[in-house]
Amino acid sequence: AHRTRLSWHLRRIYLARNQILHNDRVLPYLPTLVENLHSYVDILIKAIISLGARSVMHDMTIPTAFELLASHEATFIGALKRTDESCNSKNFKRVIFGQHNPLSPF
Repeated sequence: AHRTRLSWHLRRIYLARNQILHNDRVLPYLPTLVENLHSYVDILIKAIISLGARSVMHDMTIPTAFELLASHEATFIGALKRTDESCNSKNFKRVIFGQHNPLSPF
């Protein structure tokens, strides 16, 4: 469900961009879209930097970093589907973000 909502949000950002470029029209919720897009870009850049810092012995390209992030996400979602563990205040960081998640703010 989160992935679907994120996809919708990215589409709204793209549609807002088209409105600005092609119709010279600014939408009233543009500041919120820009703030969220900035947040997404920050998270992505931090994740790529984190992966790059962990692979100091090997050269890593940005496409490789994206592939590693996608692989981690698939593994993490698979693990979530297999667990019966409920989320609580003591384990939320591990349950929500995974143990070695490069996107985790913790």
